[in-house]
Amino acid sequence: MIHDVLRTQAGFTDFAVRKNLEGIGHEDSLRSAGEGGNSMNWVLGHLVNTRSSMLELLGGEPVTDARHGELYGRGSGPADTTSDTVALEELLRLWDASQAALLARLDACGPSDLERRVPKLFEPENEETVAEQLAAFLFHESYHTGQLGVIRRSVGKAGAIQ
Repeated sequence: MIHDVLRTQAGFTDFAVRKNLEGIGHEDSLRSAGEGGNSMNWVLGHLVNTRSSMLELLGGEPVTDARHGELYGRGSGPADTTSDTVALEELLRLWDASQAALLARLDACGPSDLERRVPKLFEPENEETVAEQLAAFLFHESYHTGQLGVIRRSVGKAGAIQ
């Protein structure tokens, strides 16, 4: 049951990311919704970076490297025209690779894999199951995917999800 829920969540996130980035070019991806806010480039790079953590949690290989984490990891600065950024097209390619790899890793998991206990996010002195941690990661994705919709409108594009 939880396996199907996690797959469904990942599918909805993938749909929303793709819709919100339709018609967005690299230059638009570097614009933020406001002073100090994140750009679409940073948000997508951050989501791809998080997907790498999810893949590692499931015993897979990350789709990013340490440099990507420096650019898009938690606490890094917003990506803008003066920052060192990854081209939007490359981020989309990495997103596609992460989606395929995540679904494949989920399909390879059995119930015992998802019930394995790991250090809890942000509270490593406590534990949670892999399934609980994946649910937290996928909520995190939903949060940032919503930001893509807001930033999309701020760069002058119509809302993509009606």
